[in-house]
Amino acid sequence: MVARLSGRRQCKNCSKIYHVKNIPPKVEGKCDDCQGELFHRDDDQPHAIRERLRVYTEKTSPLVDFYKGKGILKEIDANGALEENMKNVEAVLSTLE
Repeated sequence: MVARLSGRRQCKNCSKIYHVKNIPPKVEGKCDDCQGELFHRDDDQPHAIRERLRVYTEKTSPLVDFYKGKGILKEIDANGALEENMKNVEAVLSTLE
């Protein structure tokens, strides 16, 4: 997970997001759209990601069981393309009162 998350790069000019393996720019280090410089955000550094995962495990993860126990947790498959993920979110939201 750390390797996947730490592969993100962002354009300094237009903020477009890339990934070194999954969505690489045509020219390494340069934005396809504006030719701006790509950078590695501080919060995408491996040590920062590990800290975010620690905080999630400690503070956020317990909420899943809490809301599941109340019968109000809604799970959404977000492993597809953006359009498919949005349809999954809309399908769940349409079932709520």
